[in-house]
This record gives sequence, structure tokens and C-alpha cells, in this order.
Amino acid sequence: MAVLLFNFLNTMRKKVIFNADDFGLAKGINEGILQAHQEGILTSATLMVNMPGFNQAVELALKVPTLGIGVHLNVIRGHPVLPPEEIPSLVNSAGKFWGDLVLILKKLWRREIKVEEIIKEFRAQIKKAQATGLNITHVDSEKHLHCYYPILRRLIPLLEELGLPRVRYINQICWAGPPAFLIGSIFIYLSWLMCRPLARRQGFRLADNFFGLCSVGEMTAEKIKTILVQLPPGITEIMVHPGFITPEMVEIEKESGPYRLRRGREVELAALLDEELPEIIKNNKIELINFGQV
Repeated sequence: MAVLLFNFLNTMRKKVIFNADDFGLAKGINEGILQAHQEGILTSATLMVNMPGFNQAVELALKVPTLGIGVHLNVIRGHPVLPPEEIPSLVNSAGKFWGDLVLILKKLWRREIKVEEIIKEFRAQIKKAQATGLNITHVDSEKHLHCYYPILRRLIPLLEELGLPRVRYINQICWAGPPAFLIGSIFIYLSWLMCRPLARRQGFRLADNFFGLCSVGEMTAEKIKTILVQLPPGITEIMVHPGFITPEMVEIEKESGPYRLRRGREVELAALLDEELPEIIKNNKIELINFGQV
């Protein structure tokens, strides 16, 4: 009875993970993420192992063990970790990923991209991150591609095999905004509806709630405050994209394709540094954690 009561009370607690995507993308992004952790409320970041800022991100993260580090799996843009000839359906004639989510989804639908090649590249990216000596806590992905059912149902066994039983769970639907956001969020929601029981059976430790899918680049301090005040019980991940836009970032976009996020990164960095947030977190009895504490 005591154990049941403890478990019940634990589920009623409010815990939040503020996770920054795109760690390792570029120097300005890395420095923004580090500042958001050291001076603000950021608790976690996910590492892009195939982007120019990877080595610097690893160097920074090794010096700051309080920042939880995951892997931001990426088969959308840039060069693969594996030789292109090992994953020919994922790359163009220049040996780079296709660089366009809509095109990739079309190719997946037409079976021109092989899911097994995506999983093969995911494995290589996770192994590269684990080889850095960092304690890798979880995975998520560029454009949330891991949340599409044909990929997700194969990714869960891979993560179990690699001893990494934590992955971004999304249950947010974008009722407002562009129709593409609504359609995409529904597909993600349905994928997880089918795969969450599998993840639970295999011992995965998932968050209970997710925010940020519908507010990419627009997660202002006011939006964060509203989420925190209305926060449901359990573990909640709030996705953010802090960083500084620098000339280097412009050059990276020329190589790997444009990002929709630009000045929104600096808006979100400012939000994470907002001086009122720690008091709101305290007053609402919220515990800040990273995925390693899930």
C-alpha cells in the first residue's frame, strides 16, 4: 500500500524538462544553449552529430555535467555519418540528405526511401554521440521524423538494444495555425498512440506531456509562463530553440538548406533567461529535471 501511495503521489508532482534542439548545429547555437542553461532555466539539449558545431558542443557539454545531453537524430539535412553508399536512398547525388521534409515524406510514402536505412543511420549517429564520453540521456529528431509510425516502431527496439530507453514523446495537436501543422501533429499523435504501449512494455521512461510543437521559434516568456501556471501533473517536456544567429549560421544554411528559425532563436533565448520564471517555477512547486532523471 505504501509503495502504491508513493507512486501515486509521484505522478501528481509537476516536473519539467526544458530541452533545446540543435545543439551542435553552429557556434552561435551552442553558445546560446550554454547560456540558457547556466543563466536560465534550460535543463537539457539534444546534439546534432553531423553538423559543423558538433565538436565544440561536445567540448562545452563535457565541462557542464548538469546539462542533460541527448541526440537530435537528423536524416533531413547535411551529410550522413555513414558512407553515402551504405544508405543510398537517404542521399542525393552529392551524398547529402535530401534537405526537404515534404520530399522525404513523399519518398517514404512511395517507398523510395528505405526505413531500414534510416534506422541504420540513426544507429551510427547514436553510437557517435555515445563515443564522446557524454552520458547520453535520450533521443529526439530533426522535424520529429522519429515520430512517424514506420520509423518509430523500429526505433524503439534499436534504443532498447543501445541501452537508451528514453525518447521524445509528443501528444500535442496544433489546432490553430497552418493546416500543415495540424495534419503533421495528428499523424505524430496517432503514431504515438500506436507505439506508446510498445515503449511501455519495453521499459521506456517517457514524459507525460509535451509543449512546443505548435510554437517553434515563438516560445516567448509569456507562453512559457502560461504553460507553467496551467501545467498538468507528471513530467512535461517543453521544446525550445535558443541561440544566436551569426554569419556562420548563414553559411551553414547555404550548405545544408534554410532553417525556418532565425531571430526566433534569440527570442527563445531571452525567454529562457526571463527573471520572473524561477519565481513562477517555485510558486507552482515545479521541479526542473533532465531526461536522465526521468
